[in-house]
Amino acid sequence: MIRRPPRSTLSSSSAASDVYKRQICAWYMFDTGPLRESFGGRYKGDDCNLEKLLFFYPEDCDDNQKKDRVGCCEALVNFTKVFSPDKPCSAVHLEKQRHAYLECAPGVWCVLEVNNPVDAGAEGEAMYQEEELDDLWLQSLLKQSYDFFRLFHGNLSQCWERMGEDGLRSALANFMPRCIGILADQISQYNVLNSLDGITYLPVDKQVFLSIQYVVNIIESSFEEVKPCAFIYDDQLVWSGFEQDMIRNLYHMCLHGGPSIDSSRHKSAQKGVDAASSLRTWSGCQEHPTMYDDDGNECILFLCGIGQVLAMFQLPRAQATDALLLSLNEYVMTEVGNLAKIMAKNYGPAAGSDEPWKYIYFNQMNLALKTSLAQKAGAVTPAVMRTLNEMLAHFER
Repeated sequence: MIRRPPRSTLSSSSAASDVYKRQICAWYMFDTGPLRESFGGRYKGDDCNLEKLLFFYPEDCDDNQKKDRVGCCEALVNFTKVFSPDKPCSAVHLEKQRHAYLECAPGVWCVLEVNNPVDAGAEGEAMYQEEELDDLWLQSLLKQSYDFFRLFHGNLSQCWERMGEDGLRSALANFMPRCIGILADQISQYNVLNSLDGITYLPVDKQVFLSIQYVVNIIESSFEEVKPCAFIYDDQLVWSGFEQDMIRNLYHMCLHGGPSIDSSRHKSAQKGVDAASSLRTWSGCQEHPTMYDDDGNECILFLCGIGQVLAMFQLPRAQATDALLLSLNEYVMTEVGNLAKIMAKNYGPAAGSDEPWKYIYFNQMNLALKTSLAQKAGAVTPAVMRTLNEMLAHFER
């Protein structure tokens, strides 16, 4: 982390045109050379910073500013590597902005620049709140945006090999603006639940819990190709066999990007269908999206949305024949349809709450990433939020 030296308070005259809100200033990705070199190419000449850019937001930024940003970031990374080869620059603190850095692939860097919020001082001068934003949180948002892209496109080397350099740039240009829109919402609504990047769980009674377990077991035993699966009801996670980062990304994508992303979404009676549509929108696929697991293996994400229920199943791409998908679709539609009726009966608007015991499917995420409680009134201070983020980061190691 690099901090700027102490500053003096801004005067009111200079503050008038420099007042910023907490918002994204820029998001960009550039290759310092290893990615292109792995495919037999090189960046030639000293003035090639613009060529190194794979994606830049905002698009209408001046080319000279783009080149200056890439040159400055690369210089900072190389400078900090002298003192810390294994952990180069990860954050930069400025008076008006805070920057987060992420090496998403060897030699390829993502950078997020966020404007610091401003409060009026006692005499009307602008006071930049330089300590309000948290480095760990910004880095997690930066990683989340890249993980979204990698989930449906594979890593950068796979994209380059499959599409070529121009195809990779085009894929980033088509996909990343939606990610940046979500990041902008998260940054503007900075709160403790948002900061912890949690998932809302649905505690269920014994009958529903055993019904879900039965459906999972019967599908996995009937179709050996199906491995991890997950169930979401009313935008709440009920069951998941996916890895922690994978289900977190899928869950956030279910809630953002579909046809009902406005304020009326919470009133929808088809949230399972909406969530499936959201994932298809992210992937650009009309039926069952292609996705990539953590090892870069190409898979099929089989989706079944009925009413408030969304069921997700992962299958290896090589084994996902048309006959298998058709058979799985017929089987899953029946089982998930029955499950949707059971859950609607127990958790719909007319459902009662006679069962005193509730169950949550347990896995590693339950230990720290549960946000079932609504946020209480009153703001949590930036210092407390930094402490919570540090605790969570330490716990996830």
